[in-house]
Amino acid sequence: MITLLPLSGFYNHAAANITGGIQAGQIDLTDWDVRQQPSIDLSGKWKFFPNPLIDPQKMQASISEASASNPTYLQVPSSWNRTIEQKLFPSLGNGVGSYWLSIKGANTTIPLSLAINRRCSNASIFFFPEGSPTTTPLATLGQVSNTSGSSASYTGSKLISLPMTAAGIHHLLIHVSNVDFRSGDLCGEITLGSTDHLNQQSTRNVATQSILIAMIFMAAIYSLALFTQHPKNRSPMWLMLTCFGAAAFFLAVSGLLEQLMTGTYPWAYELRIKLIFMGLSWSSVSLLMFYSSNFPGIIPSNWLKFTINTSLLCTVFFLITPASLMTALVHYFVLYWVLQFMMGLWILGQALRDRKPCAKPMFIAIIPLLFSIPFDSYNYIALNGMHLLSPYCLIFFIFIESQIIGRKVFKAFNLADKLSRNFKEEVALQTHELNQQNKKLEHAKKSLQSVNDTLKKLSITDGLTQVYNRMHFEQEFHKEWRRCARQRTPISILMIDADHFKRLNDSAGHLIGDQALLGIGRELHNHFKRAGELVARYGGEEFVVMLPETDQRKSLEVAESLRQAIENLVISYRDKHYSITVSVGISTTIPSMSYSPDHLLGAADAALYDAKNNGRNRVSIIPLLPSQPIHRGMKKNS
Repeated sequence: MITLLPLSGFYNHAAANITGGIQAGQIDLTDWDVRQQPSIDLSGKWKFFPNPLIDPQKMQASISEASASNPTYLQVPSSWNRTIEQKLFPSLGNGVGSYWLSIKGANTTIPLSLAINRRCSNASIFFFPEGSPTTTPLATLGQVSNTSGSSASYTGSKLISLPMTAAGIHHLLIHVSNVDFRSGDLCGEITLGSTDHLNQQSTRNVATQSILIAMIFMAAIYSLALFTQHPKNRSPMWLMLTCFGAAAFFLAVSGLLEQLMTGTYPWAYELRIKLIFMGLSWSSVSLLMFYSSNFPGIIPSNWLKFTINTSLLCTVFFLITPASLMTALVHYFVLYWVLQFMMGLWILGQALRDRKPCAKPMFIAIIPLLFSIPFDSYNYIALNGMHLLSPYCLIFFIFIESQIIGRKVFKAFNLADKLSRNFKEEVALQTHELNQQNKKLEHAKKSLQSVNDTLKKLSITDGLTQVYNRMHFEQEFHKEWRRCARQRTPISILMIDADHFKRLNDSAGHLIGDQALLGIGRELHNHFKRAGELVARYGGEEFVVMLPETDQRKSLEVAESLRQAIENLVISYRDKHYSITVSVGISTTIPSMSYSPDHLLGAADAALYDAKNNGRNRVSIIPLLPSQPIHRGMKKNS
């Protein structure tokens, strides 16, 4: 990095300014010594003709007419956006125009060239001596046109050799047009100087930028290698994506992409803009994910997933969207990128506050970027052609972060090697002990599971009849009610009560009564075995049956079959035989928001009362109606 800084010309003197500078579209170079000052800056007030493209052969007349009426001067470098209030152009950045500069007294013994470092428009450059206009442009940067269909964008730097003659005055005429760019004009440095000097500068800049981008790219390869060694640690992967995004961004924003091409290609500008947007998008989100992977839990995972998905959608948008639309929406994307960057800094700040490992060196690594990014952004917007500091700060950042990740991986490998060499026997012994403990724990787990299953079964089972108890029935009934409501299927409830059970207890004894309840329970088990059907003792001599996906006709059939089976049931005890009958109440409905499960139980209970009042040992049905009252809880005479 130390050797790259002088190589880049960062500490070299910038192009000199001639005393007096450019005034009213003219510059006097009579006192310019090319050997002492190999290049001069042509920044200043150029004469500008908005909308028409001045014909070089009619140039003198056009200049005289324009000067006599209303001369216009624009600062170079600058952009048309700053002249909107003067209404020179119909819309933001769009239009055509001609820049003109008269150069007096230039030295003709040393080859001179013109270096244009950046433009925000397509351009055609004309250069000719006073009195000898030409119609052939000296260089064409893109394609000058009023329509996007016939324009060809080009934004790279350009070095143009000037055919100097012995004439006292030379004219530099630049036609510009802007259709595809967000802003238009000559928005970068224009330098006049010795051809050899400018060639050296151009070569040095290309070499420096190429080395910087190669260093960032190699850092990405190094991070990829670290990730392959320890895939569970995602931070090298995110650092790799940060490097790739930054390399793509600097390749595009530096103009190196166009400089490396031998010709002018219409798709180069589109590729450049897409690389800038995708590079910034993935650099910002990868930096956020890098800090999040090093300090997990600070930002919710749902937000991180949303961020990654949003970046993927933005990438697809950048690939299929024209550059003109992307640049028109650049402010919204900048806000999104800044938000991602600030969230990453917030994670780092929280880690510093909590004094987490590696937080301090990571903060030191990001400090240069915190200053260089605003500095370079301001210079880029201000169009003053300053060199970028961010690549150097980024390489410093990557170096520190890579060292942190590398040390973590090295420690992991070192620990693994140490354990492998020094503790093999101990590990084997501990493994054997752990296996024995695991077997004991597994056995205990099975025993505990068996006990838990038994306890669970006891907690939901009636101790006498071995059918489910009322608590379990109510829990399952509410679940089944909701399921049938979603699927719009019927559900039936059977309320079953033993007839004259109190009389049987009083005459034959409680033991016979218990035998009768056991017999009823067995018959219920025999009749209701379908999946989802549930039998429970509801209380005393009362039972309840839930029949999901069963309509009224089917529930009536099974209830009648059950009633007959219990009627034929014979209870024998000490050579005595007893019989018992049951009354059954049925209600069926399709669950909806108009009813609750208690309504259906109430209707079935009412049907049971109806069977009792009509002679017992019978089945009664009462459909569930909206106005049906709930009779549950009323005492029955058995």
